[in-house]
Amino acid sequence: RKYKRKTNRGNTPIDEVKRAADAVTRGQSVRAASRDYAIDRMTLKRCTDKRAKDDRASAGYKTLSMNKLVIPGVMESDLAAHIVHLADMFHSVTVIKCCEIAYEYATANHLEVPNSWQRDKRAGRDWWLGFKQRHTLTIRNPEATSFQ
Repeated sequence: RKYKRKTNRGNTPIDEVKRAADAVTRGQSVRAASRDYAIDRMTLKRCTDKRAKDDRASAGYKTLSMNKLVIPGVMESDLAAHIVHLADMFHSVTVIKCCEIAYEYATANHLEVPNSWQRDKRAGRDWWLGFKQRHTLTIRNPEATSFQ
């Protein structure tokens, strides 16, 4: 929410990391490549180890965070479309209601949810902030409407 980074870890452009990893696979040492490309040694080692296990593996932190989503990407897009549809039909969709819908959707589809979701019977605030950012949602407090 108001987190300030304390390091510059993860700010190296992905193409630089890939070039350094290619240099390591061509025979240059990890230490020398990290010095030449100005990349943290352990970041480069982690990338080369990941590539050694799987040639298609990509470097970076975004792919890792996308793999740890509670609700997979396609299902999350369907959920976002449903929430937008509810809002278009003038149903009162608050942030708390969206989190409750997400919990119900995850449990109905037999997805593994965190313990805090089971305890509160709704998704957490951090999930909501990430979900809102991934799908560019804006939720406003609903107003009373009357059709005359």
